[in-house]
Amino acid sequence: MKKFVSGLLVGIVVTLIFTISFYKNEVAANESNVERWERIASVLDDGFDEYGLFSYGANTYDSIILIEMDETKSELKLKEYLKKNVDKSDLKHFSLDITKRSAQEDESIVW
Repeated sequence: MKKFVSGLLVGIVVTLIFTISFYKNEVAANESNVERWERIASVLDDGFDEYGLFSYGANTYDSIILIEMDETKSELKLKEYLKKNVDKSDLKHFSLDITKRSAQEDESIVW
């Protein structure tokens, strides 16, 4: 009976340690995405006019960068700009969702 109780206690302790460790890593990963996003947003700020961006944002929980840009501008050039100016370790944690629309649509939106 003592062996059973001892084994049960060891099992519980190991499970708790594993669970706490996993939770800490998950929280750290989410915080890191916020920091990564801030660095990427800084690069997008710098290229806002040049690449015809209307807006951008990020869902850091799902690791998605949402970008709206002018349909007359090159999506490929924007991606090349990001690859050149953003650390690869930051970019690999996000996927891009780029939407293109005309500048006339942007002018018709009333804020």
